[in-house]
Amino acid sequence: MAAKTIGIGMIGCGTIGGGVAKLLRDHVEIYQQRTGCRIELKSVLVRSQDMTRVLDEGFVTAGQLTDDPEAFFNTPDMSIVIELAGGRGAVSKLVRQA
Repeated sequence: MAAKTIGIGMIGCGTIGGGVAKLLRDHVEIYQQRTGCRIELKSVLVRSQDMTRVLDEGFVTAGQLTDDPEAFFNTPDMSIVIELAGGRGAVSKLVRQA
């Protein structure tokens, strides 16, 4: 029987967000053993899609990145949203929307 998948959405992918994405990628088997569910990063909302570092290091794929909040919040099968973006203003509004 296939494990249930928990879809994760992430707001922000700078230093901290990139590290979290790396952990989600590198330790997927450990998280599945501990939770009984497969943890899958579904979408990452960023200010700019020019995220060369996280793409080059393979933390996320270009298909996971979006700078469109509406597209992010309409991602299918995304049940958890974590906020890892710095700053206030627009980020606070996005957190309330989540």
